[in-house]
Amino acid sequence: MSNSQILLSYIGRGSKCALDRKPHQLSGGEKQRVALGRAMVRKPDVFLFDEPLSNLDAKLRNNTRKQLIKLHNKLNATFIYVTHDQMEAMSLGTRIVVMNEGKIEQVGTPNVIYNYPQNVFVATFLGNPEINIIGSTIIKNETEYLINIFEKTIKLNAQNYNINKLNNLLNKRIKIGIRSENILFGVKYINISMEVDVNFIENVGDVSYVYVTCCSMEIIIKLNYMIDKSIKKGYIHLNNDKLIIFDENNNSIY
Repeated sequence: MSNSQILLSYIGRGSKCALDRKPHQLSGGEKQRVALGRAMVRKPDVFLFDEPLSNLDAKLRNNTRKQLIKLHNKLNATFIYVTHDQMEAMSLGTRIVVMNEGKIEQVGTPNVIYNYPQNVFVATFLGNPEINIIGSTIIKNETEYLINIFEKTIKLNAQNYNINKLNNLLNKRIKIGIRSENILFGVKYINISMEVDVNFIENVGDVSYVYVTCCSMEIIIKLNYMIDKSIKKGYIHLNNDKLIIFDENNNSIY
């Protein structure tokens, strides 16, 4: 692909007429895409992007994000990309640096950052909807580790955690993180489930967000199917393989 073809591709379909106009005649989104194209045709070893898609509408932002992934694969260059959009970070990044007030909180692949956050800040920063954070206590019954949560006792898979750190937290107030997709929801009772009141339901395409109250606390459940919005009661079960434990300093104990 020639330099001019690359430029036109990243400016966007139907924008060739932009080449015949003066800079002040371009929209903010067109100027943003022209700036991207000008950087690309020079084929540098390192690209520095500072929220390059911020002025684009949703559809164009999605298309340009896909084009950036293709460009990265084609040029085999290093992209350093600054964004507040977690969708951009998760879809574009091969390694993510999560920063908070100038401090690096965690560095890792999107999978590690999402599934094994080092602290509550990282856990709540990534994920849509935001991760559920629930107060709890860890106890030990002979060889089993248990947590008390929502007036239920749930067995922990101790092998998922640092045992020394786990022992140090026994009988202390801690926090449990559970992502919305790791909570099962149904309308029938089973012995490991907890009854909840359904506050409201958002059906977004083929996904439903169910907002429920359990023991005076609201939590969010994400279902990969649509459900009846008239449901007022239900039952939930937490996937105990996906529980993230945070200590009194809000650090995870992996």
